[in-house]
Amino acid sequence: MTVTNDYGLFRRIGERHREQRQFVLSADVGGTHARLAVVDVPGGSDSQAEIISYQKYFCADFARLEELIELFLTEHNTPNIGGISIAVAGYLSGGNVVNSNLKWGIRVDEIKKRLGFSAVNIINDFYALAHGIDHIDANVVEPLNGLLFCNASQPILIIGAGTGFGAAIRVPCGNGDPVVLDCEAGQMSFAPSSRLELEILKVLMPDDGHVPMERILSGPGLLTLYQTLCGISGRAALLGDPADIADAARARSDPIAARAIDVFCGALGSMTADLALASGTHGGVYLAGGVLSQLSDLIRRNESFMTRFLNKGTVNPFLMNVPICLVEHGQLAVLGAASDWQRKAAVATS
Repeated sequence: MTVTNDYGLFRRIGERHREQRQFVLSADVGGTHARLAVVDVPGGSDSQAEIISYQKYFCADFARLEELIELFLTEHNTPNIGGISIAVAGYLSGGNVVNSNLKWGIRVDEIKKRLGFSAVNIINDFYALAHGIDHIDANVVEPLNGLLFCNASQPILIIGAGTGFGAAIRVPCGNGDPVVLDCEAGQMSFAPSSRLELEILKVLMPDDGHVPMERILSGPGLLTLYQTLCGISGRAALLGDPADIADAARARSDPIAARAIDVFCGALGSMTADLALASGTHGGVYLAGGVLSQLSDLIRRNESFMTRFLNKGTVNPFLMNVPICLVEHGQLAVLGAASDWQRKAAVATS
């Protein structure tokens, strides 16, 4: 997942940390928004990164990622930027980022050539979020099941929905840095747990039979659910935006919108439990991502999420002791990407 074409650059950058402040351009690039920041990364892996300047952009406003970064650099002129660390929705293969939810392609060599960065670090966005946990403020965390905040001394699962669906597992490692495992959980197959969900699957199933979970658990997925339920009910789909569906569910002005939210929350509960069981995340689960933040009030008051989370038979006692917290995505991934850069520089000089 990570690209560092010249590991020696991290060594030289790490050596400069000892002599002066060193800044990293850190980015969190999703299917809808890109968050960019200039981050101060002081020397030493135990030092806290600090955001100096920050901006959020709509990806649709730009023809290329490089164009977006160029605008940010123009608006936030900062000296001593040693390189760029990008958290991106997707995975890296042969120097290219692979993800169907991104507006444009991302190539490491093009970033280097156009922007002049000799050191480019690319990581998965949920890998970055997992590293960003160290920067979480208690004010942006909301427990969902009455348990205390997640315990970082145990494995923790971070999942979330935006334009797609992502996940990562953070495993503590003695006194050293945690090990983070990122995964493409959004590509796991949708598994119905009700007759209604079976009907939805029949409508969505293509010839190859694979309906990924992010076809349901994402912003576009919520719209897909609403439109599919309208078709099953023989009604015209009057709403064309996930935010409008959520608002209609809050206002109780559209019963199909409310049903779409209910199916979404139920599927999210099942998926969260499956991933928690598969990863043994005794420390808890963080629910992140832009869509889940926007739906946080609906998730809290919808019984389907917790009912489905605990509907796992004999392992329910394990799940009943797993804290689940909603966390505001915000700047966590840009801090996590900068921290990943910081760690590499520290290791290179150790």
